[in-house]
Amino acid sequence: MQGLGQWLRERAGFVWKNADAFIAMGVAIGVVIAEVLGSPSAEVVDSAILVLLGATAFVLLRDRDTRGELDDLRLLARDAISDRPYQVVTQVNHWDLKDRDRTTVSVTEQLRFTRNDVSTIADWSTGDGEVVRYNGRWKRERTQTTRASCT
Repeated sequence: MQGLGQWLRERAGFVWKNADAFIAMGVAIGVVIAEVLGSPSAEVVDSAILVLLGATAFVLLRDRDTRGELDDLRLLARDAISDRPYQVVTQVNHWDLKDRDRTTVSVTEQLRFTRNDVSTIADWSTGDGEVVRYNGRWKRERTQTTRASCT
């Protein structure tokens, strides 16, 4: 008997959570039955259509609300697969070409750390020439993202 009560509670919770969809289905079934048994008035059919549209709008809003949770799961999966302990949110590159053999490059990145206990961030460059000076500055913002500026 206790198993039946648990099963009924689970089903009732499902129906309550999806009540808007069940209302839409009930109205649609009611209109179909009214059409089969006799011809309902135009006002009844118009009212039923408005109820269906309203219930459909609620279903869409609920669906959009839960879509954010899926985006969070997608981010978590991407972070677990990645080698990097951070994500680059924004990146701004500024190139100052002084002459043929000398260039100054400034890179400003906004980072979101995806793992705790990050102590170093690797940076690299390729091409001809050599790095004469590398400056890295860190600034923590209130939005829990970090800006790194390297020149």
